Parts: sequence; structure tokens; C-alpha cells
Amino acid sequence: MVSKLHPQVGIEPRKILILDSDRQSVSWLMNQLRQEGFLPVTGRAGANWFDNLKCLCPSLVLMNRRIPDDDGFSLIARIRTNKETEKLPIIFTCEHEDETDQVVAFRLGANDVAVKPFSAKILSARIRLQLGLANFDPDVQTRFPERFLQAGNLLFDFWAHQVLLGGEPLNLTPTEFLLLSELAKKQGSPMSREELAMAVGKPHSNGSLRHIDSHIKALRQKLGHSGLVRTIQRKGYQINPETTCPANTV
Repeated sequence: MVSKLHPQVGIEPRKILILDSDRQSVSWLMNQLRQEGFLPVTGRAGANWFDNLKCLCPSLVLMNRRIPDDDGFSLIARIRTNKETEKLPIIFTCEHEDETDQVVAFRLGANDVAVKPFSAKILSARIRLQLGLANFDPDVQTRFPERFLQAGNLLFDFWAHQVLLGGEPLNLTPTEFLLLSELAKKQGSPMSREELAMAVGKPHSNGSLRHIDSHIKALRQKLGHSGLVRTIQRKGYQINPETTCPANTV
């Protein structure tokens, strides 16, 4: 149900659904997003949330905890547990002091959190990143070496907490992102399951090691079983940066 159209000249712009009970914020967002080349719309949630989403067919939802006829946290959870909407990008907005709200939003499945006040340019860049519309500058890796890491045709962006596979974003869980990035940092050297468990903040136990195996299995599926993540007998796991993963496998 997510639109595939791009905000370019002659092509219908991406539709951004704004859900916020603050009319002043909604008015500002509507004006700024129009200027940035998007098509902002407003709507309601509540009991008919799914029908409203299906009717509007947004490319992304920009929402606050306080939304018309509903609670933002509850709506995030419903979007993420519905097969037709589970991959819909969500950016959650909140006040600077609402650290708990930020954490809860991420845990429920928000793709990003924008803390007020924010500029229209920064918000636009974050929306474009979530929609895969950002124009990548090849020199940016040189200017910000601490931000990016290349392994084969995988590109890690540690600031955005995202991995691109052949230019397409991978839908990874936080644990999968940590595991894959730790393996990539080793530049082909193997890591034991114990080391990986420590890297993701799991104390060494038989249960945590089994979880590592499960996450590696899920990673391999998302990478298209390309052989990028290999099992090294009696040593653990290794990433082979010379392996090229097939794009669009997820």
C-alpha cells in the first residue's frame, strides 16, 4: 500500500500523512513539506485507522504521541502488527524533554524520531532517507570516515543506523544491525559467538549464543543467502567483504 512515486519534476510527489493534535504544528509541517516537494495530508486514526490509511495510501507517516482520536504509541503498534502496513515508514515527533517517549517509539517500531524543534531541511532529509530518495554523495565517505563503512556492496551508515545493500536499504532489527556491523569492522577476521554476544550487550550464556545463531540465520535470509556471512568451524562467524550480495532480495 506504500506509494512508489518519487517527488521529482513531472512525477507525483510522495504523500506524507501528518498525525498531530497540535493544529499549529500541523499547519507549519504542511507548509514546509510542500516547499520541500512532498504532498502532505492530514487524517485521523481511531477505530477506522486501517481504512483511513488504505484510503490515503501514504508513503510515510509523520506522527506525534498526541494524535486525533487515538494514542500515537498504540497506532505504531497496530501499524507494525498488520501485514499490509508493517513496512510503512514512521517518523515519530516529540518534545526535547520526552526521552522516554523517544525510547518507547523506537521499541514499538518507529523508523526514526525527530525531536522538536527541528528545521524543515533536516526533517526533509530524514524523510528522504526513509523513502530511499537521498542523493548519495560519494565524497561523503571520505569526509566522515567515522560515519560510513563499506563491505562488498554493503554500505553502513552508523549515524542513520542503516545498511544499504546495492543502494537499497535493508530492513534490519537493531540486533541484526549490530551483528552485521561488528563483523564488517573485523575486515574478514572471524568473531566467536561469545564475542558477538558481548558486542550486542548479551552476557555469555547458552541461551544468548543460541540467539546469536538465530540472528545470523535471519541476516543470511535478508542478504539473499549470498555467502557474505560465513561460518568458520570452531571459530565463529566471518564476513567476506569480497562477496557481492544480490540487491532487492528483501
